[in-house]
Amino acid sequence: MRARHRVAKQLLRHDRRFGGNNWTQAHHEWVADVELDEPVGQSVLLDALGAVDALVVRRDALEAQMAALVRSSPWAETVARLCCYEQPPRGDARF
Repeated sequence: MRARHRVAKQLLRHDRRFGGNNWTQAHHEWVADVELDEPVGQSVLLDALGAVDALVVRRDALEAQMAALVRSSPWAETVARLCCYEQPPRGDARF
C-alpha cells in the first residue's frame, strides 16, 4: 500500500526505526506512539497513519463482502477447492 510507504518514509526522515517486523500490531502501536519533534511532521505522520487504518478497514470490508458473495455464487464449489491454496491467515500482520 502506498500509504504504508509514506508512513515508513516519514519515520525514516525523522530517524525513527522500529526494532521488529514492520506492519504488525506491535509496529502499528509503536508508530501511533511516535512523537516527532516538528508539529507539522507529527501531523503528516498521523494523517498518513489514519490513511493506513482507513485502507485496512476498507480491505477487510471488501474481503468479507467477497466471501459472502462467493457462498451463493455458481462458482462456490470451485472457490472452495481453490481455498486450499489460500495464504495462511495474516495473524499479527493486519496492517
